[in-house]
Amino acid sequence: MPPEERFSRTLFGLVMIGAFWVSWGKWMVMALGALFLISAWQGCRCVMCELYRWFKGEKSGNKE
Repeated sequence: MPPEERFSRTLFGLVMIGAFWVSWGKWMVMALGALFLISAWQGCRCVMCELYRWFKGEKSGNKE
């Protein structure tokens, strides 16, 4: 698994676990899920992967 995908999945998992502890957490998880599904449906690279590359200082070219 590429490191940017591992980063994205870990971050989404932590946010979803953290959402359990707040009253408005279900809305946060629903918004993240909708964004994830839209990015998968469009076939574009996820925003979290691009943020990971940006923090690492890598070019954001499509490596697929």
